Parts: sequence; structure tokens; C-alpha cells
Amino acid sequence: MRSSGVRCGPMVVYHAGEELLEALRGLQGVPGSYVLALEASRSRWTRVGRLGTCCFPQGYYYYVGSAFGPGGLRARLSRYFQPPQRRHWHIDYLLEIMSVVAVGYVTGPPSREHEWARRLAAAAGIRVPVPAFGSSDCHCPAHLFWSRGYRRFEGILAPADYGAV
Repeated sequence: MRSSGVRCGPMVVYHAGEELLEALRGLQGVPGSYVLALEASRSRWTRVGRLGTCCFPQGYYYYVGSAFGPGGLRARLSRYFQPPQRRHWHIDYLLEIMSVVAVGYVTGPPSREHEWARRLAAAAGIRVPVPAFGSSDCHCPAHLFWSRGYRRFEGILAPADYGAV
């Protein structure tokens, strides 16, 4: 079966759909870093664990993370396409009110989530909607970013030294 993923340097990007779910099957135990692109069709207030009640404006959100534990990328990314069993991470709260529209990932170490968070924070037209979202265990301002319109994140996240276009 031919993959519809778009390779951008080492980053592979899928728009949500059957092709993505098929690709995840081949990632069992494979570690890596990922970005989720989510769409909020309208503005919403929602409670996010210890962060409290937060406003999420209509638009597009980009969440960066890594999967270096058991199960790797397949276990982590597959979790985002199933009804939540329980809320464990900040992102679990958003998955109840937003739709995943795309996923990008890079396999293997090193973790790129902190570099990607810095790149998104510096990108024009992108801002941090909720400080400390997804970054309670590091020094990043957040691991969640917002833009009014959809942005092709691979151009922002995959720098020239990774071979991206």
C-alpha cells in the first residue's frame, strides 16, 4: 500500500485519516518527536488540570511532544485518536473540544520537542495561547501554539540542517 505521508527531510506529515492510522501501525516501539495540528471550529473555555479554566480561541493549534517510552510513537499518537480513558496530559483536555487535522513526526533521538517549541514561539503569526501548557516538566514557555489560520508546520519545525525544504 502506498503511503500518502509527505516526507520533509526526516519529518513525515500526514493529514488525519486512514493513511495516518495505517502508518501508525508500523511505528510500534519506534521512538521520536511529533507535532499535532488541531482545529478549534469555535472559541471555547475549558478546564485544563492544574492550569485551571483557559480560553481557546477559534483557529489552529500545534502541540509538540515526544514519545521515547514503551510503545514509542505508535502508542502515543494512537492514543490521540481514541476516546480518552482518562486525562493524563494537558493535551487530553483539548482532544475533547478540537479535531486533529494533521500529524508530523521524526523518528529516533534526539528529542526535538524543545527545539520545535522555540521555533514555533518565534514564528510570525503564532502565539502561546496558554503559558506552561504541556511544558510543566521543562523550561519551555509552552508546548502548545495557536494561529488564526492553518500553517504548514513542517516549514517552521524542520530546519535546513535536517534537510527540510
